[in-house]
Amino acid sequence: MGAGLVLATGGGALPASAGGDVIPVYVVPLDDFPEAMSAKIAQVLTMLLRIRVQASMRLPPLPVSALPGTRQLAGEPLPPPEPARDSAATIAV
Repeated sequence: MGAGLVLATGGGALPASAGGDVIPVYVVPLDDFPEAMSAKIAQVLTMLLRIRVQASMRLPPLPVSALPGTRQLAGEPLPPPEPARDSAATIAV
């Protein structure tokens, strides 16, 4: 599984200059995504969105479960379809 990044929040975020309740917003690097890059992304988001965004520490690889009733993992591409059977061979005359 490749590197990833998650923008995690506990609810709606407020502008960086607003008073009142503050909802933390974090950029969370996953797997081998560089922590320094997530910190830079947090700085850019803070400037562009005018909300306080912080970078967190990297999370380790997360387990991926199979889709219910299958052995298909959610992050895997779908398997190719099975070849069509010859319908003429199954029709009794």
